[in-house]
Amino acid sequence: FIYGILIPLLVFTPVFISGGLIIDMVTEEYERRTMELLEVAPMYFSQIMNGKMLVAVLIVPMQALLWLALVGINRIAVHNIPGILLVATVTAVVIVILGAIIAVKYRDRTISQYLYSLILIFLFLGAYLFADSPFNLVTRLSSGAAGGAEALAGCAAYMVAAVPLYIYAGRMRG
Repeated sequence: FIYGILIPLLVFTPVFISGGLIIDMVTEEYERRTMELLEVAPMYFSQIMNGKMLVAVLIVPMQALLWLALVGINRIAVHNIPGILLVATVTAVVIVILGAIIAVKYRDRTISQYLYSLILIFLFLGAYLFADSPFNLVTRLSSGAAGGAEALAGCAAYMVAAVPLYIYAGRMRG
């Protein structure tokens, strides 16, 4: 239970929250009409979005590390913490970019959050069908059944998904 459900849930909760956070950050700019002010600043729309996405991604490993520290305080051995944090961060990159794309496209918080939730449910339920899903990888890493090489291979596969999403997001206009 601890390695198969609890630790992956604790590690990926910040990932899910960051996806929602980027949606809130972007849609709030549109709803308050402050995105127009940002767009006249001497920077590109992609730079604005990169800054917002960077914040949403960077908080994930910090939150996940705190969760893992709390698990450790309860005398539960968690193996491969750097690998777990890497998997969570790379997964957050994919999820945050996806959230940003949804937010820029729909510009409404309610619609964007609803669509994000639906996509997230299907994405992670579908990912559970694969042995190398982020959840399964974190389970194997935390229990000591997998090592750094598997974490790097998994992260490389997840980055393959992130690159086209990032390119698409970079072409979007506010």
